[in-house]
Amino acid sequence: EAGTQRLRDVINKGLTEDDILETVDVLFRNGWDLLKFYFMIGLPTETDEDLQGIIDLCLKALGRAKNKRQRITLSVSTFVPKSHTPFQWEMQISLEETKRRQQFLFKRIKSVSRRLQLKWHDGKLSQLEGIFSRGDRRLWPVLCEAYRNGCSFDAWTDKFSYAGWQQAFSHFGIDPEQQVSRTFMVEDLLPWGHINVGIDPSFLLAEREKALRREATPDCRTSGCQGCGVCHESTGISLKIQPEAEPTTVTSTVLQEKPASGERWKYLLSYRRGGRLTFLSHLEMVTLFIRGLQRLGVPLAYSQGFHPHPRLTFAHALPLGLSSEEEFMEFLALKPVTSSSLSSQWASYMPVGLELINCQALPAGLPAISQRLQSCQYQVTFEDLELLERLPEILVRGRESTSLVFVRRKKGKKITLDFAPHLQAVEMLDNVSLLVTLRVVDGRNPNIFDFVSVLLGSCERVTDGYKVIKRRSYLLEPDAGVARNPN
Repeated sequence: EAGTQRLRDVINKGLTEDDILETVDVLFRNGWDLLKFYFMIGLPTETDEDLQGIIDLCLKALGRAKNKRQRITLSVSTFVPKSHTPFQWEMQISLEETKRRQQFLFKRIKSVSRRLQLKWHDGKLSQLEGIFSRGDRRLWPVLCEAYRNGCSFDAWTDKFSYAGWQQAFSHFGIDPEQQVSRTFMVEDLLPWGHINVGIDPSFLLAEREKALRREATPDCRTSGCQGCGVCHESTGISLKIQPEAEPTTVTSTVLQEKPASGERWKYLLSYRRGGRLTFLSHLEMVTLFIRGLQRLGVPLAYSQGFHPHPRLTFAHALPLGLSSEEEFMEFLALKPVTSSSLSSQWASYMPVGLELINCQALPAGLPAISQRLQSCQYQVTFEDLELLERLPEILVRGRESTSLVFVRRKKGKKITLDFAPHLQAVEMLDNVSLLVTLRVVDGRNPNIFDFVSVLLGSCERVTDGYKVIKRRSYLLEPDAGVARNPN
């Protein structure tokens, strides 16, 4: 987080340059080609000498590389003082100073090595973080006004509107720069001072003074209590590290990065997803299954190499917000698993909204499940009165159009897609719903929300006025050569 030993001592990092370089040497020696270093700029007492120290440290680390493929990415963010920390009184550097320090690093790194890449966090976002991290009650109207100005999902670059935030601050007569660069005096009444987090304010002040003296505070979990006030018999809180218990069978399975060679068992698991889980991304669903299966005691097989991961795959990466009555995933296990053993404990270890349908063993040599997925069936229910009146027109467009074009924007580029080859069937289910079946073509499975938008006559995504539920997934069974539902 800091390029010089002086500044690492100030923030009580507990790392020396030798520690860092020895770790880099081990990683490069064991085959890692890309390392990421994370630093902060604007730390209390930081000077340009400390900024140069970031570059020098990265060049020393790059000097430990074993070949020209190995490189380092340097990520820099602006220090944001937080409440209830020893630096809660300190100022945050201004937006102009943030840009200067970023350019200081960029110009010098650009000239020294192509294998050293610099990335930085947007200084405008850091300014907002600083304002709200130590703000008072005057900010809640600003927050509401910014929302009315269209500010939301600010962590996404394409959604961030700095102008909208500036208008909100101006509307209430607040200067963002003055707010973020504010230095609190020790005797000031802090906006968060009435909130008790268990840490004695005098301890924070003492830690601040020790930091400015470059005096380290040892880790209380291993070196004894330092008197912060968090641990107390009345609360039952203790940060002291307890002796390690004997690992359970499940834990030992989780930690097995490179399982011994031998027989593996492959299983097809079917499930339903609904409720709040519809708002999980695909990657979050993968993590959920890995943790859930491990809690259930399933000994998952792992891949080999430097980054071993559990061997499981999904037939369909569900879009955010889509519930499904039938999904499939496969996993590879080190030991046999029975459907009854999973179903009996499923509700105890898996979240509400994830329901097990079946688990069956698969023969060896099958193609990946994503390659066996042939089509998906959806129920689209229209709730908007205007759309309900247009339902016959929407049905005709789906049945008779030879081209169903959708335009997707990705990383500033327009991508044109034609969904017509994917449409297998569209029919009326009742007076308010359509049943849509989309086939997978060349490994591409259309997003149902994009497809419905095209049916509505829009070439860009429309999400209002209807809801979608996925009803069926059809997998190709190699024996019969036809798509059918395994259940």
